Amino acid sequence: MDKRSWFAACKMSAETSERNNDTTYKGDKVMKYIKPITFVTGLMFFFVLLGLLPKQAQATVACAQINANGTPRAAGSFRVNLNGLETRRLGVGQYEVDFTPVSTDIRNYVRSAVLDTQTTGTLTGQIGVADRAGDLSSVWVDTRNSAGAPQDLPFDLCIS
Repeated sequence: MDKRSWFAACKMSAETSERNNDTTYKGDKVMKYIKPITFVTGLMFFFVLLGLLPKQAQATVACAQINANGTPRAAGSFRVNLNGLETRRLGVGQYEVDFTPVSTDIRNYVRSAVLDTQTTGTLTGQIGVADRAGDLSSVWVDTRNSAGAPQDLPFDLCIS
């Protein structure tokens, strides 16, 4: 669409007239019916109230930036337990990240993790996440080098 057509379309949409709850754009045969849209919106609201429609994806509720030694970076983390006894390195390439400020049970949250130098450049390797056995508010994180051997690597972990 060229600039002239775009301005003409804007002008037509500005010159609307309402008649019987429907809107007709002057100078064009395009009609926008309000009644069906209102009905569909009302129907969707009714289904949401009944719980028949799936919930939409939530935004990120918490993120943690973890150094290779297992300490969280407070400046890059939010809603994560910064206590060294809760968010920590457990062994070579093994970490526990606690999200107690979010919930005491985060098993139903979506988890996403990525290796991150937390400076410039990139890392090669592997990362995995799982529920932390015995602690419903924590996530188990496993980091490995590109050959698959356990290695301490910095990472970011978010839940939503």
